Amino acid sequence: MIFASSISKLETVSLTGSAFTALSPPSGAKAVLILPGTSVSLSLKSVTGDGGIAVTPASSPLSVPILLPLGATPSIGIANGSASTQSVECIWI
Repeated sequence: MIFASSISKLETVSLTGSAFTALSPPSGAKAVLILPGTSVSLSLKSVTGDGGIAVTPASSPLSVPILLPLGATPSIGIANGSASTQSVECIWI
């Protein structure tokens, strides 16, 4: 693994269908690598009600990892636009 010595937390996040799930960055995290796998209709958001930024389409996802730098007090979450529960992997660096 590329970031093995810098990983502070590796977690699988279960995303409830048609809902926003807030992520909990561990203390000291500088970035997060989100591995969406085959999840569809996901949007990154900072708060509930925010329009967000689509990161996976409604069909035929590319499964491209998403690396995001974090500020001092990050507020980040994922909106699951699918009616089904989905999971993503988060690697906090």
